[in-house]
Amino acid sequence: MRPTFLVAWRGLWRGRTLWTLLAAVAAIHFLLPGIVRSDGTDAGAFEMLVRVVCGSVYALVCVASLSIGGGMFAKEREDDMLSQSLVRPVSAFSVAVGRWLAIELLFACVILANVVMLNVVQSGKGFAPADCRLHVPPALPPAEVTAAGAMEAFLRDARTPESVKKSSRAAILDLLTAKEYERYEVIRPGQTAMWPFPVVTDGLLAVKTRFSTMYGMKMDMNGVFRYGNVVGVVSNGTQSVIEVPLTACSDANTNDIHILSFTNTGKTDVMLRPRRDVELLATGDSFTANSIRASVEMLALSGLLAAFGLFLSSALSRPVSLFTAAVLLAAAMMAPDAVSQFPDEFNATMGEKAGLAISRAVMMFTSAISEISPVSDLASGRMIVTNEVFRAVMLDMVAFPALLLALAALLLRRKAK
Repeated sequence: MRPTFLVAWRGLWRGRTLWTLLAAVAAIHFLLPGIVRSDGTDAGAFEMLVRVVCGSVYALVCVASLSIGGGMFAKEREDDMLSQSLVRPVSAFSVAVGRWLAIELLFACVILANVVMLNVVQSGKGFAPADCRLHVPPALPPAEVTAAGAMEAFLRDARTPESVKKSSRAAILDLLTAKEYERYEVIRPGQTAMWPFPVVTDGLLAVKTRFSTMYGMKMDMNGVFRYGNVVGVVSNGTQSVIEVPLTACSDANTNDIHILSFTNTGKTDVMLRPRRDVELLATGDSFTANSIRASVEMLALSGLLAAFGLFLSSALSRPVSLFTAAVLLAAAMMAPDAVSQFPDEFNATMGEKAGLAISRAVMMFTSAISEISPVSDLASGRMIVTNEVFRAVMLDMVAFPALLLALAALLLRRKAK
């Protein structure tokens, strides 16, 4: 494995691939901040800077890793060099792993340069990033479980159309699951709503929430949040994301330390989506530590894309491999939007149903990629927890690449015969 890794690394080094990518990262950091426009606040300016700069580097890493992997074996096959790499006793799997490790080392250097520039160069320009915070969502049952429990009542409801009742249970479950994420809970004046949360005892800072009204109008509202022995008073407008600081209170209810409650003390009906519009904020750690965790997630994703590119190039020519990779990458990016735009397939045409089925299949196979959002988490100040990083490494850098490289090795041997 070591000789194949060295051969691949020397090829990338002599081809000046590393220096080209580093120059692109430097250009992104020094040129793009000059055109970034924000809301006029320091926090808003830094958030936009991180989104633009790190988002551009993230896109560069994704496209470049897929392109390099997608052309590596195909180019060697065109140059009649692949047969020299597959001389026994060298296994085809070790050849594939060696190439993959070389690509990973390349992008480790690129991502490391991005972290250094982000923390050193940008801080030298006067930006002072705030520490990240731990975002704690409600401890609600999975949306699929809640939707499955509501399915029978939905089918018995006289208002449910007969065409929907005759549809497949899987389609109905998908519809109810999508609606569960968007389900609003209405809180009338004087009423109290409660949501279960994991127990947060250290560093609890605030409640992050967004209240709405029935017709989406911006109106004044008042209320009180309670969580264990801390309370937060709300006096703000609806339709805006707000953070309500929590302070200790001697007469608060200390028995239900895992319940967050909100009492509407205003005169307006307010509503929110429990799965999207309310979460607790607790103390996290530094921006530098969070940027390192985001970089590990980014490197894990580049490893998955590189392995997929090597799998394609093991069987296809370079133009076909790169075209297929580009089409699949675009499909993976568009699939979530397609599903969110057409959650109800009952009134769709046959073409729309086929497209929706394809989009859901793509989402199922790319969930390991789409669930990772290092740039968004870093820009919004959300702390990336260790479990998320470990899951990304085990799936995107170990399990899936091992499977793809094993398939690539099998195809390489078949092509060599």
